[in-house]
Amino acid sequence: MARLLLVLILLSSLLGCKNAAVLPGPKDYVYILRYDRGPKGGAFIDQYSVTSDQKIRSFDADYSMVYLSVMSNGKVWCTYGANFDETIQKVRELDPLTGKISDVLSHPSKDADQIFDLGDKFYIRVETIIASDDYIQKHPNLAPWQHGGFEVYKKRNGHPKLDSFIRFDLDGFILGASMTASRDSLYVTMEPVFLLDDKLKETRKEGISTVGRTFNENQYSWIGEIDTQTDKVKRVISLDPYLRGVWGIKVVGDYVYVTALEKETYNWDIEMDRTEIGDKRARAKTPYTAKYSDEMRDYNRSLFVFNLNPFKLLKKIPIEAMGRMMDVDPEAKRLFVLHEGGIGSPIGLLTAIDTETQTRIGQILIPRIRMIGYAGHHRLYVTTSQKLLIIDTTTLKIVKEVPGEFGMIAHRW
Repeated sequence: MARLLLVLILLSSLLGCKNAAVLPGPKDYVYILRYDRGPKGGAFIDQYSVTSDQKIRSFDADYSMVYLSVMSNGKVWCTYGANFDETIQKVRELDPLTGKISDVLSHPSKDADQIFDLGDKFYIRVETIIASDDYIQKHPNLAPWQHGGFEVYKKRNGHPKLDSFIRFDLDGFILGASMTASRDSLYVTMEPVFLLDDKLKETRKEGISTVGRTFNENQYSWIGEIDTQTDKVKRVISLDPYLRGVWGIKVVGDYVYVTALEKETYNWDIEMDRTEIGDKRARAKTPYTAKYSDEMRDYNRSLFVFNLNPFKLLKKIPIEAMGRMMDVDPEAKRLFVLHEGGIGSPIGLLTAIDTETQTRIGQILIPRIRMIGYAGHHRLYVTTSQKLLIIDTTTLKIVKEVPGEFGMIAHRW
């Protein structure tokens, strides 16, 4: 009875809800991590109504949360960057109806991040998968970061159980991830890892780790595709000679948009197709020498647009530097790119792209920008260290500003 009363109170508080008899679903709310640095401060999860642009409630949180994900049942799952104890990490669940945060899952991996909920199962993206002893023995040449990937959980008797791991046999970190609209594929961007040994000369070739099976001597990046029906890696696509320093990725229909930090510098005179799709371990090394120059230290100022099938670079859209994460309003056919400033820089920028014409249509200067999230109803949420902005994606106008320090954004995709 108490829960029913609470639901009715929430319904009455939704100013923008046209039909109070219809219970709002998970997609009607946005959850934002807010910090209060005052003497009695702390961390809070603010719940906003997308239809009214109003804050509904605030829930107590803590500073160690690194990512929020809205699940299909409307509850918010929180991942953490710090160990709860020496060997196990946990995922916690916020119930917006009761306001309670409880432990929902223990998992063996380190540095859990984004969660992709597929209904009957879900993926947890992790930096380092601590696999079983048997798994480690079968892959003795893998360095710790090569165990990074996704934990796959399936629901058994109403409870999630660890089913398997998805990982890539590459010397690299997963930086971005984007699901197709049909949710049958998950695409990720991967950046190579480099280790320098004091005994080695600090050259690109000699300073590269040879622990794994992939020898990426030219510092290019990859896109990986996961088949969510089989929970297997479907293909790995080398992005050379297209770009380096890959970062964000966003799948929109049959196209994929990719941001990168480093300007591409390469030699077009190559003897074989370096964009071959398949297992990089089985590919012969291309006999060519990359052209390294001072230009490599310049930031990339292009948004790369690829066709997925077949994989092909279609266009490079001119944008400003430091492009990282992206989100899209599919109805308005607009893609938004977050640009961060350099280390310690207050500069930040938001770029709007028309996904029909593949052209830049607007930019908004937003100092100290942190994250963006599209939440439906033509509303883009933008967090900074100074305020929360709500932007109308059709007019590119700021419709609401909330002072304060804000971080992660969670919305049902």
